[in-house]
Amino acid sequence: MKEKILKHIIIVFILFIPACSVRKPIVLSGESGISVGTHLTIGNYIFDTGATHSAVFQYVHDSSQSRISSGPVYDISRTHTRQRIYTVKELQLGDVTVKNASIIYIPLNDISPLIRKYKGIIGMDVINRANWFFDLKNETAAIFIRDSVVAFPDNAMVFTYTLTGTHPEVSLYINEIRFRNVRIDTGSYHTIDLHTKDIDEINRAYPDNYIGTDSVFSVSLFDERIRKASHTYQNVLINRSVFIDTLTIYENENRQDRRRIGFGLLKQFNYFFMDTKNRRIYLWR
Repeated sequence: MKEKILKHIIIVFILFIPACSVRKPIVLSGESGISVGTHLTIGNYIFDTGATHSAVFQYVHDSSQSRISSGPVYDISRTHTRQRIYTVKELQLGDVTVKNASIIYIPLNDISPLIRKYKGIIGMDVINRANWFFDLKNETAAIFIRDSVVAFPDNAMVFTYTLTGTHPEVSLYINEIRFRNVRIDTGSYHTIDLHTKDIDEINRAYPDNYIGTDSVFSVSLFDERIRKASHTYQNVLINRSVFIDTLTIYENENRQDRRRIGFGLLKQFNYFFMDTKNRRIYLWR
């Protein structure tokens, strides 16, 4: 049972910090290797659209760093710690360089032991400064200037997103049921998180798709463990375009928690392109 629970453990990140006046980061275009596992990482940094700011999980003094602010940092469980914010001249993501990055240093003791092997998080402050193409099958990435485009097949699944604060949110269709304000959170290993009433609506409308329910642990950035119900379905049509043979949806019993799409869904595709200028996400196999 313990192994089954650990298999489904996920990390969900959302960092909120006060606004401050800094130079915007510059992401230099290039290519880099990535790692596709529980998380999507570049240079051992988690690519996390659920985080407002980038973070490093340990403090390393560098004369190029300058402190610009400090304030509370919140995670999905609404716990928080007060963190200092720094600017760095350069941040290396594998073979790609980010200049003028704002960084939060989070001590290793303050985060879940499950993610201490990573260097940190790449948040929306950096992600919004470039377009990102991921070949998840061959574990490579290409980072482009925001005016660039990537050719994609006609059968690609497309999400057009709006920004709530700095977070991308979309409408999601599961079969013919539409769910609004669903956050794209690549820092979460879950496939999809929906509210209890959403799960009930799916079960009423599509009883033949239902397989079963399990109970798993969700672990937040600051290591608060939350037990969640997970519901598994078969032959589910996502966004009226792509069938998923087996789909697990996680239940938010707390109505304040966000609906979200996590990396667990995105990694079921071979290719993932995030066009931050036109606010579109493309997924195809």
